[in-house]
Amino acid sequence: MSVLLKNVLACDGGMERARYMSVLVEDGRIASIGDPETSLTADEVVDGKGKIGLLPGFVNTHTHAAMSLLRGIGEEAPLMEWLKEKIWPAEAKLKREHVYWGTYLALLEMASNGITAFGDMYFFMDAVVEASLEMGMKCGVSRGIVGPEKWKLDEGLQLADAWKGREEFVTVQLAPHAPYTVPLPFLKEIVDAAKDRDLGLHFHFLEAEWETGYIRDEMKMTPAGYLNASGMPGARQSVLAHCVWLDPKVIDEVDFSRMTIAHNPNSNQKLGSGMMDLVNMMGKTKKIAL
Repeated sequence: MSVLLKNVLACDGGMERARYMSVLVEDGRIASIGDPETSLTADEVVDGKGKIGLLPGFVNTHTHAAMSLLRGIGEEAPLMEWLKEKIWPAEAKLKREHVYWGTYLALLEMASNGITAFGDMYFFMDAVVEASLEMGMKCGVSRGIVGPEKWKLDEGLQLADAWKGREEFVTVQLAPHAPYTVPLPFLKEIVDAAKDRDLGLHFHFLEAEWETGYIRDEMKMTPAGYLNASGMPGARQSVLAHCVWLDPKVIDEVDFSRMTIAHNPNSNQKLGSGMMDLVNMMGKTKKIAL
């Protein structure tokens, strides 16, 4: 199957300049790029007439896709009340088929909005991968680790082993959930495992204001000290989700060269968590995604 997108205004991944061109796609891959009024033919021709824009696919960097099934549960509740009283009890009842269909629904919505890749932290991750591959979506998947149970880490490592060498559409990360759900010694063990396997990490960090007090009072650390103590900056790649209450100055105290902040404005406002200092954060690091 081939499709010719003719006379479209296209941007490259840098999104810095656009030009008119034609793009030939064969079997889901870009086969040729040519002049707007090209003589190329295809099974299907879409003539943009210079009025259709063509952009690279968007990447949704932090998701729990199957939670599409849990929308409307725990409305108007702050983060910990929402998790403890509503979400965690509901998730305890979910089976593999729920995660598959919840993910499939979320991916349909993502695809309709131009998203072609996503990073997901959840459980029954084989179901997430199955739905993703059926949709033709690229995914970075990680088995969420809540608590000190090592078997959850083992599941994450088994997932990585299962998809090793097949990274074109599926990559695997390790996902300690958050500072308040994973003890620091176990977090260090997870980070060490990621380094040993050359895997990335996916982690919630400073989503709610009280977390800064938790790190200060319970761990006797600053946020920068916590990140450095975890060893996370030395891992292959880390995604820090939310970071609503991360002081941009922390970036001066931590090596952020292999760390990406996942900005989640909708989620942050739904839970009343606050607003990340995006402008000043971007003055410190360009590695910020949605």
